[in-house]
Amino acid sequence: MIEVAVAAPSGLAARAAEAVVAHGGGAVDAAIAAAIAAMFTEIGVAAPGAGAFVAVAGFDDVPVVHDGYMAVPGLHGHQPEPNAIRAHMGYGGGLTTMVGPASVAVPGAWAAFDRVHAIHGRTDFGNLVAPTIEILEAGFTLGSSCLYYLGYSGEAVFGHDPAARAVLQPGGSLVTATDAVHMPEAVSTLRVLADEGPMALLSGTLGRRIAEDLWSRGSLIGPTDFTSYGDLERRPLVHSVGGWDLYTNPPPAVGGAGLIALLAGLEHSDPAAFLDAQEQLFRWRRGPLHDSVDRSADINEFLRSLPGDPIRSPSTVHVSAVDSDGVGCAITLSAGYGSGVVPTGTGLFMNNGMGELELVGEPAGLVPGDRLNSNMAPTLLRSSDRGLLAIGSPGADRISSALASVVGTVALEGGSLRQALDHPRIHVAVDETGNARIKAEPGAVVPDHRLPVDRFDDLNMYFGGVGAALVGPNGHLSAATDPRRPGVAAIFGHREN
Repeated sequence: MIEVAVAAPSGLAARAAEAVVAHGGGAVDAAIAAAIAAMFTEIGVAAPGAGAFVAVAGFDDVPVVHDGYMAVPGLHGHQPEPNAIRAHMGYGGGLTTMVGPASVAVPGAWAAFDRVHAIHGRTDFGNLVAPTIEILEAGFTLGSSCLYYLGYSGEAVFGHDPAARAVLQPGGSLVTATDAVHMPEAVSTLRVLADEGPMALLSGTLGRRIAEDLWSRGSLIGPTDFTSYGDLERRPLVHSVGGWDLYTNPPPAVGGAGLIALLAGLEHSDPAAFLDAQEQLFRWRRGPLHDSVDRSADINEFLRSLPGDPIRSPSTVHVSAVDSDGVGCAITLSAGYGSGVVPTGTGLFMNNGMGELELVGEPAGLVPGDRLNSNMAPTLLRSSDRGLLAIGSPGADRISSALASVVGTVALEGGSLRQALDHPRIHVAVDETGNARIKAEPGAVVPDHRLPVDRFDDLNMYFGGVGAALVGPNGHLSAATDPRRPGVAAIFGHREN
């Protein structure tokens, strides 16, 4: 009997993972299947046209992070009439982002899925897609996180493309919690991916049709951007915390470096050191990193500046999975705020990676083909007694502080996953003017500090949505999801022939 523990962002994603395990899948298969289901059913929160990072390791394997994140378009040539739309939303206290065709970055999640499945998959890729096809054919309702976000973005982001409006406003008003969503064109696209494999979205007839459609509408993406894209295998950042070795997302993404920086602060006996580490990190990210022209070099320089030599070696959805064979997989994917663009006839909602102004930085410094900046930090931890933890979170720059809180509780204090996820969190928020404030959940112990404190009334999705799956030293599997967001943790199993 192989068992798989999964922490998924929704019941539909967990259902997809369960179906794949029943077909002989392990942790990697279950995690990819859950991610695919989330990409199609968590509209606004995620999208099929997303970027993703996938961290994979076994007890004895060399951990690897597969970089399938969104890339800068422009390899196809100069777009004579780029079509970008400035969108203002009250979401998150108010923000401005760019949407429309010119905001779409090259979506790489499917390239990462292709490579990871080729190495670690235990069942056909078609079996990973089949549960989502079944869900879409039957129709589904949107979860609370989607509806909350769409309450702000429904018109500003998703109101300009008739194909998006047809899905989200079929009767002229935004779908509600009881309305069934139907996506027949997405079903047809998924059938192509099931038959031809995940790279069909970037190459072949399907990929060319999508790229040509985007280009004709004023996107910076053309067919060359799609056919040139490939998964990159990266050596993770490695850090020792408690009795665990931690492996997380390396540069050019910043999320994993941020996690390690905050864990270095937690490991000091002074309780204010964690707040100081947060303030240092998020001021650096608002300032020098935002204007960086060599993000990898600048992130590594920042890590070297931290005390104690912490490195031993060089809105968003997360899925964590481990199995009884000792394989762990952590997938975090993002489509930004969404572009509102659906390539004609595909049913595929696309990202707005080029429009995330707080992450993109100076457009003149972007190089076509390069990966964009990311807060995401899918992470694996291994202990000397053969414990294996897969963990990650959505939540923009709160990903690093949320993961540091949970990992610190487990690795430094010996707490259970449930205790770690329920623990109240604090986050130092630095705005664009450089002002910093401590955000604190009820029950959080905030030491005396010079920064002002804003206290929340309840646990809040502002502080992330961590999902974690664990193989204990005794081989026992467990999983847990964050009380701040909807999610399902479960253990599935099957008997091998």
